Amino acid sequence: MKIWIFIVFLITTLAFSFVEPSKIDTNAALVDLGHHLFFDQKLSANLAKSCSSCHDPKYAFTDGYKKSTGIYGDEVLRNAPTLLNIKDRKSLTWADIELHDLEKQMLKPIFSTTPPELGAKGNESLILSRFKNDKSYKKKFKQAFPKDKKPITFDNIISAIAAYQRTFTSVDSPYDHFLMKKDSSILSEDARAGMALFFGNRLNCSTCHNGKNFDEPTRGYPFANIGLYYCEDIYPVEDRGQYNHTLDSNDIGAFRIPSLRNIALTAPYYHDGSANTLEQVIDVYATAGRMVNFGSCRGNGAESPWRDGRLEPFEISQKEKYQLISFLHSLTDSTIFNNPNYQNPHLIK
Repeated sequence: MKIWIFIVFLITTLAFSFVEPSKIDTNAALVDLGHHLFFDQKLSANLAKSCSSCHDPKYAFTDGYKKSTGIYGDEVLRNAPTLLNIKDRKSLTWADIELHDLEKQMLKPIFSTTPPELGAKGNESLILSRFKNDKSYKKKFKQAFPKDKKPITFDNIISAIAAYQRTFTSVDSPYDHFLMKKDSSILSEDARAGMALFFGNRLNCSTCHNGKNFDEPTRGYPFANIGLYYCEDIYPVEDRGQYNHTLDSNDIGAFRIPSLRNIALTAPYYHDGSANTLEQVIDVYATAGRMVNFGSCRGNGAESPWRDGRLEPFEISQKEKYQLISFLHSLTDSTIFNNPNYQNPHLIK
């Protein structure tokens, strides 16, 4: 019993603390407008996609694909990250540490052309006309932006969707209840053993996956090259992560450390969706890199000179792997499935 009291104390002190949630936009009309826009395919040029196409609540606001696709079926560069707790996120994309503003981040999926995700560029008038000719939307825009003479604009669309996204909160997992109630029975024996492994020094998971959302490192950079690739002395040229923005060789293959909340719902994993299961993810960390024996980028990522020094190989048994995965499953917040705030309002009668 004493060891569990110590673990709870250690986790509470070093890894997790309940703080007041970031202040969110309380303008109900603005959030309601954003809720409707987020799920509406009118926002795409050919009526094929909405924001929720790539950020589906049933997948914890991811989409279940290796890489999302745009309005014409072309794959985008990266895997869709979760939007839950995005108001707390210090960086908003897989590979741009300077992008902190949610409104600015939204410009890319709305107006990007390589490939077109929603395809608004060049189709702005067409898309806006759909909302201007919709009586319900005309009312919602007026309520959300009462001082604007012409409230139906892309700036206001983005403001409304951002306000809605800032309401995405997930802090109601079994792990959260375990911390709040200090009751070890809330987690299974395997999950508790996995928690000890996660926060222990042998696996060292919490060095990078720390903080309230398990995405803040205790030391070093919030981006990391985890040894996924090392082919012919290079990293895949199509996506070199943070290096694409900084041109600093130290950033080659460095991607944002993702949140582990609801991780059991957000497969496939990594920036390129190249791991299908949590077992595969653990195997990569156990060897501090991945051997790729197929495709155009063959090589051992563990040998990459750009691999993050915080990663060290470790031994883990099948039983311990099961225990660790049990703990990761305890980070699943099942309330998101029934939360009316996360349902498609166009399907609710």
